Amino acid sequence: MGRHDAERRGTIAVVVVSLSIVVLFVALSGGGRGDRVQVEEATASTLATTTTVGPTTQLCQLARRFADDAEGVPTKTVAQLAEVFYDRARLLIADPGTRAEYEAAWNFYRTYNDLGEPAGYDLFTIAAQGNGERWRVLVTKPGLGVDSSVANVAFVCKIDLPTIPVLDLPPPNFATTTTTTEPPDPTATSPGAGTPTTRATGTRP
Repeated sequence: MGRHDAERRGTIAVVVVSLSIVVLFVALSGGGRGDRVQVEEATASTLATTTTVGPTTQLCQLARRFADDAEGVPTKTVAQLAEVFYDRARLLIADPGTRAEYEAAWNFYRTYNDLGEPAGYDLFTIAAQGNGERWRVLVTKPGLGVDSSVANVAFVCKIDLPTIPVLDLPPPNFATTTTTTEPPDPTATSPGAGTPTTRATGTRP
């Protein structure tokens, strides 16, 4: 029995070695193109997830994507992209003062979208919802922190960030018109005396 066990173990060892040689040969020969592509894709994915870059590089990558995505799109889309950019970018800034500027810009775009998006960014709809004056302040003044953060990105990354335009809207017109009736002229004899006339309140014809 001992001799047979030894022979069986020897046979198994030979088979294992043979299989190892075959596997090694296939690996060294490169295999099929599909197998290599899968390995390369997996390797690239692994490198992408394991490679770390500094916060400045991440900031510039975010800025480049924002600038590219915002090219040629409507103002409302720029505002939505800006909110996403500043939400991520503010976490990459180490200096407290600079970070405060990014957070202010993020808060500006967040407020802009919170008011505008439910109303389709339409002034009259926003006004009907009771937010007309808040909206007017947002669109007629530069957003707090926007200009300084844009300048910071231009200096650090050499990228010009898009912004929403500042509008020149006239102040709200609160003038009203009322219908009044002129008192009859006691000296008038024409039947048209006392005819109702429409005029602006507080003015004399």
